Amino acid sequence: KFTEEFADKDVYSWNKEDIEIKANSHNGNDIVVTVKMIDNTNHEVEQTKNYKIDTEKPQIDVISVSDENDWKQSKTIKLNVSDKTSGVAGLYILEDKLENINKDALNDDTLKVSETVNSGNKKVKIEDDGTANVTISKSGSSNDYYFYAIDNAGKIYEKKITVKNVDSEKPEIPIVKVNEGQEWTQSK
Repeated sequence: KFTEEFADKDVYSWNKEDIEIKANSHNGNDIVVTVKMIDNTNHEVEQTKNYKIDTEKPQIDVISVSDENDWKQSKTIKLNVSDKTSGVAGLYILEDKLENINKDALNDDTLKVSETVNSGNKKVKIEDDGTANVTISKSGSSNDYYFYAIDNAGKIYEKKITVKNVDSEKPEIPIVKVNEGQEWTQSK
């Protein structure tokens, strides 16, 4: 049973004969637990352990999509990925929305992206400043991509980003052939 020792409610204590446990919350995210034990000969042992509690998901913010509305062979999505408490552990991109998202699912080797998405890498490189660039060359007038940021506490944030007007396919050139003694003809 915990009892409040101080009016500011930042320190909680529990005493049971020769064992004393104190838990201090300094900023709501860090908990310091101190255990103090005294034996029958009054020898004292005290041990302190710090715990961090992360209650917020990481964030993904779109900085820009290159040539957003123009038709191009590829587009680059620039993102900012952050987590205020435990830090970002990874960023992933998939072409399909995941149900039951967890760290194991994101690291599953059977989940793949096509070569036209981030050069076939589902794990996106995050720079030291928290930015990430993803190149998309999958043709289509509108394609959805699902980004998953995971923090060091295991919490995951999902963001859907739509990329428009990508045409990476070469045009077809008609084959022109000449039949001897005939007019020019055109066929595919």
